Amino acid sequence: MNRYLPLLLVLIATALTTSPALAREARWVGETLEGRPCSDLLGALPRSNVFDYTNPSDRANHLPIVEAAHFTDQVRQLRAGRHGGHPLNDLEYTIGRFPNHHAALYAMIRYATETRFREESARAWASATRDERERPPPECYLQRAQDFARDDAQVRALTGLYYHRVGRHDPARTAYEEALARTNAPAEIHYNYGLLLVDMGRYAEAREQAELAYGLGYPLPGLRRQLAAAGHAIDD
Repeated sequence: MNRYLPLLLVLIATALTTSPALAREARWVGETLEGRPCSDLLGALPRSNVFDYTNPSDRANHLPIVEAAHFTDQVRQLRAGRHGGHPLNDLEYTIGRFPNHHAALYAMIRYATETRFREESARAWASATRDERERPPPECYLQRAQDFARDDAQVRALTGLYYHRVGRHDPARTAYEEALARTNAPAEIHYNYGLLLVDMGRYAEAREQAELAYGLGYPLPGLRRQLAAAGHAIDD
């Protein structure tokens, strides 16, 4: 027997158990809007064995399995959970495995902030998890995603959208600036950032973002109309 074989087997086993691709972890960081540590509100979500939504291998090998079981069309559209009831359980599982799952994070933001879901989502977040711990609010998922995927500009943009919707303008602005620093931003990021800047009364900066968004072909006229109403119209 090759005298180096046992050592080789140990080295292979160590590599398999410590490889970032196989043993990645998503930490719970930051605080809720009320100042509670997100690490106190873990629910039943996994910390380890998680996957990167922007990684081609993870998307090919793991995403179809998770989405088929939990992020179905009815969950994505917030009509119901995979097996009935509210969709939050399935959104939690999807984001639990893919912390920076853009579409699931956006669905959770909508569920938490849109008026038509207000009563249902309040009941869903108040309901007990499998281990009887409180459910983390969206800001905890977003901070977890930012820590997990630090170069993912879309996670920052989604964070900006969420904080804007809940009236936290300064952290929303920070998140949008971080998104812009990480990417040649698509039109939608410029557009949403422009809407925030209008609400903050920063019209010159909002106009700059609007010109970038519309220059990239963004179709919605809302930002243009808001700027015109405030006396800061942009050229057609």
